Amino acid sequence: MPAKKTAAKPQAPVTFEVDAGDLLRALHNARLFICPDVYLPVLRCVQVEGQKDWLTFTATDRYMLGRTRIAYTGKAFSFSMQEADSALLLRLFNAKSGQLEVTVHERTMTVQPAKGVVDAPQVVVTMTSYDGEFPKYKQIIDKARDGETDKTPYTVGETIGFNPRYLAKFARVKASEGGMTALKLAVHSASAPIYAKVGEDFEGIIMPVRLADEPASVRPKESAA
Repeated sequence: MPAKKTAAKPQAPVTFEVDAGDLLRALHNARLFICPDVYLPVLRCVQVEGQKDWLTFTATDRYMLGRTRIAYTGKAFSFSMQEADSALLLRLFNAKSGQLEVTVHERTMTVQPAKGVVDAPQVVVTMTSYDGEFPKYKQIIDKARDGETDKTPYTVGETIGFNPRYLAKFARVKASEGGMTALKLAVHSASAPIYAKVGEDFEGIIMPVRLADEPASVRPKESAA
């Protein structure tokens, strides 16, 4: 007889509190790196994950990636917050909204003021996770941080190309210490993902621009004889 299939146990809700200022800062940072292409909806999401010690907010457009972390002690979960939903939270709450209560249950997330908080809008925001697989970015960012690459190693004086429009987005990252801190770049190859860090809680990657091997040349045309 075939083995009897057992029904999957329903996922228990995950509930925790987070400071509104931290949540909105993390969403602001992630939204800088959301893909603008409406035909790539999974890349128009902020991936929110509860992991050991950290709550992380990640977004990528394939050329850049940004991830901000917040201290966390709850259970593990993963939620793809759609772009419009992240924008709604930024409109409804502000850094003075105090503690917010967040509950993740299967494919829904609710955000509301914690008990006793009266200075925040008294609303309950319910969101549905985007039903798609977010890119497996963790190995990419870990390798960029640790310098693991099969590309030609970077040599001192080698030219590296950056898209200035992309690079400028890192200047808009809000650091947890308040205000902009130095952008640190770790370059291990001129053609591999470059690791970026702002403050203690933000890290990301940026793809370098491929430069032409030889520039175009211009010379006077020889006169016809």
